[in-house]
Amino acid sequence: MNKVAIVTGASSGIGKAISHAMISRNYCVIANGRTIKKADFQNNNVVISNADLLDERTPKDLLDLAIKSFGDLNYLFVNAGTIESGSIHDIDINKMCKMLRLKVESSFRLIYTALQ
Repeated sequence: MNKVAIVTGASSGIGKAISHAMISRNYCVIANGRTIKKADFQNNNVVISNADLLDERTPKDLLDLAIKSFGDLNYLFVNAGTIESGSIHDIDINKMCKMLRLKVESSFRLIYTALQ
């Protein structure tokens, strides 16, 4: 039986690289990302998800998707994130708070749900 991983932030960068590395080693992957494209993952062992990690239901939905698609979950790579930066005069506080919710709150929710 293949090992199963959920990888967030799989649209680009480290998350995309982790997803491809796992797939090349015959892992089954739920690849989640806001702007993810199926064309980036031409493999039967990957399921694409663009679920919103700021939605409280998403952690359970991703876990359910892994179980439904591949029967198990062995690894969780919490990699999603955005960057908001600038001077105190230019920064958008709402975007900054959204960034922190994505990096901190959604990470805790995913880990908590997976461990349960």
